[in-house]
Amino acid sequence: MCDTAELEKDNSKTKRLYWKGKIVSKQVYNQRFKQQTLAKNIWKKQSMKSKSQLQLSQAKPNLIEGRRIVHIDTVAKQMICKKCKSKLHFSDIVYEKQFGLASVFYMKCKKCDMICTVATDKQHATSKKKTL
Repeated sequence: MCDTAELEKDNSKTKRLYWKGKIVSKQVYNQRFKQQTLAKNIWKKQSMKSKSQLQLSQAKPNLIEGRRIVHIDTVAKQMICKKCKSKLHFSDIVYEKQFGLASVFYMKCKKCDMICTVATDKQHATSKKKTL
């Protein structure tokens, strides 16, 4: 009977704990496990905050402010709706995507509610054959 009790003690002592492939003590393992769970909770809270901020930003109208460098001829040719051929207005900008100094405005047509894109400068193909 003493032999089995000693074996159980030895087995409990020889139980090895691993953290990222390395053998660690029980104290170190517990400490790192607590840190890991705390970090996961922090990430969850931050993701919930970012989701709520995203919802708030979607609820607010997208105000586009500031100055832009604009190629007048290019913008003037694109300020016509592709579907109903009506004129677009800068007051109808829904969203803006910036590429360095150039921008692409997404404008909503008042007549047909189609979203049209208007680039502030000439678009060109890059080496990966994507357009700006």
